[in-house]
This record gives sequence, C-alpha cells and structure tokens, in this order.
Amino acid sequence: MAEKKLLPAVLKPLAEMNDAEKLAHATGLALDEIIYALNLPREPEALKAMGLDPQKTQRMKMETAQSVIATRAKVDDSQLRHVEHTDKIDILMQKLRAVKMPTR
Repeated sequence: MAEKKLLPAVLKPLAEMNDAEKLAHATGLALDEIIYALNLPREPEALKAMGLDPQKTQRMKMETAQSVIATRAKVDDSQLRHVEHTDKIDILMQKLRAVKMPTR
C-alpha cells in the first residue's frame, strides 16, 4: 500500500492570529534562520564567494550558538523544576492518603 502524505498545516493570516499563535509562528521562522546561519560554511573563501565577511559571519555563528545553548539550558532547568514540583505533590498526596481520619 502506498504511504499517505500529510498536507502541510495551513496558517491563518497574521491579522487573525492571537499573540500565542504569532509567537509560535515567529519562533519557527527564527529557528529556521538560526539553522541557516549555523549551516553556513566555515571556510573564509566560501564565505567571501557568497559575499559575506568571514569574521563577521564567524562571530555571528558563535553568538548564535551560545544563545541556543543558553536557551536550551533554561528549558532543561525549567523542565527539571517542573519534575521536582511534581515529585513534591506526589509525596504530599501519599502523606495525605496515610493520614487516618477519625470515625464517628
């Protein structure tokens, strides 16, 4: 049987998007640009052939890489904090279940 191909998501016009949808859309575009920048060649000759200043391009790539790593660290930290709070809730729930209620 032939594999089914999924249709791409159709975006609403920007004027119809709420702030969360706009942020999600802008984040996707920003990630595409970051990937493009990080995939630029490293060789100065190749960058010059593309009309780019090798020093500025390398600096931009380093700053972009540092930003990505810092953002990833924040996300990982946030996820860890969420897990820690979830663990605390589970512990409290277990303690509450263990409490014997007085009978009448």
